This record gives sequence, structure tokens and C-alpha cells, in this order.
Amino acid sequence: MDTDGLKENITEADAELKGHTKKVLYTRWHPIVENTLATASADLTVKLWDVEQQEDAMTFADDKFKHVPTSLRWSNDGKMLAMNTRTSSMFVFDPRQEEAAMVAPGHAGPKSQKLVWLKGNQTILSTGFNRTSTREFAVWDLRDMTQPLYQQALAQQTGVSHLHFDVEHELLFIAGRGESKVEYYQYDSNNPQHLTYLDSYQTPETTKVFTFVPKWCTDVSKHEIQRGARINSANQLSYISFRLANKTGQFQDHLYPPFQSNKPTGNFSEWCGGKDFENNLMQLSAATTERRTIAQKKGFLNKLKGGNAQVDEPAQEQDPAELQKKVETLEADKASLQASNDALQKQVEELEARIKILESGASAQEEAADADAEPSNNE
Repeated sequence: MDTDGLKENITEADAELKGHTKKVLYTRWHPIVENTLATASADLTVKLWDVEQQEDAMTFADDKFKHVPTSLRWSNDGKMLAMNTRTSSMFVFDPRQEEAAMVAPGHAGPKSQKLVWLKGNQTILSTGFNRTSTREFAVWDLRDMTQPLYQQALAQQTGVSHLHFDVEHELLFIAGRGESKVEYYQYDSNNPQHLTYLDSYQTPETTKVFTFVPKWCTDVSKHEIQRGARINSANQLSYISFRLANKTGQFQDHLYPPFQSNKPTGNFSEWCGGKDFENNLMQLSAATTERRTIAQKKGFLNKLKGGNAQVDEPAQEQDPAELQKKVETLEADKASLQASNDALQKQVEELEARIKILESGASAQEEAADADAEPSNNE
């Protein structure tokens, strides 16, 4: 995509990755390493791609992969992949390793299961259905996946869940396919039940697709912490803004802690060789209420499009001369206000002086009246 936005339909790909023998069901970009893509297919394999070289770098095919995948997610630190399959199984593995994946029993119902990584990269939350088709969630600890830490029914809904977890605020958003609600919960590992229901957003139409835009797209001037993108049953795209109440109207930096940016910190060859990389963090501020991500091309795409690494830039650049004009106008306004303040201060001082004179005159009159009222000793 061009850096100034999509202007026409894209009909030709910049790269073509060939390797799966059946339909590709899920694609996930690595959260930290550039040009690294994971795919899950109906051919019951997970592949890792070096997109810069357009190569199928690794293929993970476990003998336990007997059914099609229904979800695929990178851990927040990019070290592990987690995948659900259609028949009550969840797999967690490092695609750089040869050994078999960790396996969890998952949910017993026949519908698709979904998962999301929670804070700390050691805990996963999954949603699915039990044998009576009741939607439920389960929390899993990677140190022991023989059984969940906690498992409980969710609201009486029947749609397969779209999941999103806000790592910084530890909020879980659930939008069911074919439903008209978006529910959100507070996650707390110290809470025996793990999830506390907060509220829901109700829409008149049902949901077909739901996702969230990156955090750097949120508008902090409106106290927005998340923004969802939704396609409804009428194939209409709409946005849903999730905001926090703010009585003062002022920017509160504690509501916008550092979060994972769109800048990569490593390359495929080093990561594939076993090196891990730290997240590249960014933070929104009152001075940058509007931001956009310029997803420019890199590696082999750089040769095609002439782009550079991904960067964050302000939404609009202003002419220095215009900024100087604004500064001069503000300075003039400041001087005018100061002059008005000085004039008012002078009036206050004059009034206070008059009050003192009046008070002293009144006091003298009272003393004279008291003297007239005293009896004479000669009488």
C-alpha cells in the first residue's frame, strides 16, 4: 500500500508464497521480527515464511494435527505460537524447535474454538462450547496444560467468538459472530474467577467480522483507549470507539501506558537462528492526539516500492511559518490579557484605598458622637 493511503483497488500481489497444498485459513505476522509470517492451512500444517526471500522456511506438522485449525496466534513476545483445532485440541509450540507441541484438551463442543494470549506470555484464554452448546471460556497455564486453571460458562450466546485482549488495561473484548453485542471483561489473575463482566455494546445489526485497529490510531483527546472495526450482516463497515470517562477533560498519561509499536526490532535470519528480541514500545501523549502508521515496504518490497522501515509519524505536518504566526498571535493575546489584568488590578487598589478612607471617616464620626453623649462634671 502506498504511504499516503489506498487510492484504488489492489489486484496484483507484491509477493506470492507457495507451499500449502490446501486452503490457507489463518495468517499472522510476527509481532516483533520483520518480514516473518506464520500460516495455518487445511492441509494440517503450520508454515513459517521468510517473506523477504519468499521462502517456506519451516513447516510444523505434528501427528496430532488431525483436524483443521480454527485459530492461530503469536505470543506477545513472539516466541511461541498457539493454535486451536476443530476437535477440542489446543497446541502451543515454538516453531523454531523440532520437538512436539504442548497439547491441551480444549473445549468439548463441536463448534470452532478461539484463543488469545494474556499478559505475561505464560497464560492463554480460550473460548469454545461444551457438549450442550453453551459458550464457555477457559484459562490455561503453559506450565501445566493438562487442565485449565479455571473454566466457566459465558453469557448465553451461540456465536463463535472474535477475541481481543488489551494487554495494558487487561481488558477482554468478545464479539460473537451472528450476534449484536460486544461484551468486555476485566481480567485479574488474582481473582479466582479470572474474569469480571463490565458492560456491553449493543448494535441493531448482527456481526459478521470484528477486529481492533492498532492503538496508535486511537484519539487520546477523546479519551479513547480502543477502537473496533466491524462488518455487520448488511456488509457495512463501521467503527466502535471505547472511551474512559474523564470529568476533567485533561489528558491522563496513566491511561496510556507504553505499548507495542509497529517498528520491528529484529530480522528473520537472526530470530530463526534462536535469537529473541524485545518489544519496541511507544507511548501516546497529549501532543500526539492523532497518529497514523505508514506501513512502508522493506527488504524485497523495498526494491519494488522504494520504501523504508515502518515508522510512526504525526498525521499532519504544519508549515513552520504558520506555526510562528500562531505563536505570535498567542503572544499578542497574552500581552492583551496581561494589560487587562493590570488595569483591573489598579481599579482594585483604588477601590481598596477609597474603602479605607470611608472607614476612617466613619470611625471619626462615631468618636465625635460618643464625646457629645458623655455628661459634664460641672452639672
